[in-house]
Amino acid sequence: MISRIIFCFAVVLAIVVGPENTSRVVGKARGFIISLEHFANSAFNMIYLAFETPEFNGSLSVEAKHVEDEDRQELTVVGGTGYFAFARGLAVFMQTKSQSSVADPAYHVKLQLKFSNKSQTIPR
Repeated sequence: MISRIIFCFAVVLAIVVGPENTSRVVGKARGFIISLEHFANSAFNMIYLAFETPEFNGSLSVEAKHVEDEDRQELTVVGGTGYFAFARGLAVFMQTKSQSSVADPAYHVKLQLKFSNKSQTIPR
């Protein structure tokens, strides 16, 4: 009999403007991480990015089904709330170089969004 171990982690991370410790917090990222081997078959394949600023108040739902590279991931934005209502597009997560071997990894997130109910796109 072969048994498999599946690792699942719940994640709550701060979204900040820059990589410095003093960077302004603009929201939170919440979701689940399933071990890469089982990720594509997981029911927990969504990441939620919640922004809490006067200009961008709302959240984005990001589908994370096809994660292939640990350093750079292109994920699909499938919807949103508030300012980001009806958003579609891409969320590109790129792991940044860490200054410390004991620090948690940091990611640069680039959003390319289109809105069906607005005449604008992000980036502007």
